[in-house]
Amino acid sequence: MTTYGQLKTDAAVWLTRDDLTPFFDTAMRLTEAYLSRRLRTRAGETVSTITFTSDTAALPANFLSLVSVTTQDAESPSVDVVDPIVLRTHVVQGLTGQPRRVAVEGLNLLAYPAGTVADPYTLNLTYHARFDTVLTTPADDSNTNWLFTYAYDLMLYAFLSRLGEVLQDEDLEQRYNTKAERCIETLILQENLARSSGGPREMRVRMPEGT
Repeated sequence: MTTYGQLKTDAAVWLTRDDLTPFFDTAMRLTEAYLSRRLRTRAGETVSTITFTSDTAALPANFLSLVSVTTQDAESPSVDVVDPIVLRTHVVQGLTGQPRRVAVEGLNLLAYPAGTVADPYTLNLTYHARFDTVLTTPADDSNTNWLFTYAYDLMLYAFLSRLGEVLQDEDLEQRYNTKAERCIETLILQENLARSSGGPREMRVRMPEGT
């Protein structure tokens, strides 16, 4: 298992520099933000529940993107995920019962029909979550997460690229960003192959919203 401390050591050796310590945490914050935007993996999928007493409920704090939503009604579990504008413009007043549609709206999940305080309902939520940060207080060089264990090349290249950004070294930033992007492409391909489970070669690449 690789750790944040090992990553810092490797970065210093890789760049043959001994003056990088003041820049490491800033570079890691940028690395985590970059990977949160670019990566959606099975390892990052989390299952939770969310209860509605109105038409909206707060999404989990570590939420990145939605995978699926189901009701707890075994006979009719399916819930459609739609654009919030579509949901709000197709409301039938007075409709009650289990939700038929949901939409991500800001930091909330919007559902229709709405729950009420007197008659709430709970949905099962599968979503992509942020990987645990390695930047904790107090600092701990033994901190790690899934990426350090299973995608260390990506972690190293992304970290070196963000160090280049912090140091305002454009050549360093671009050189290792290219390597990081190649790692991401490979990881996405592996994810798609694993999801297909040997079925027909129909690639369905799941990319983050806005990329």
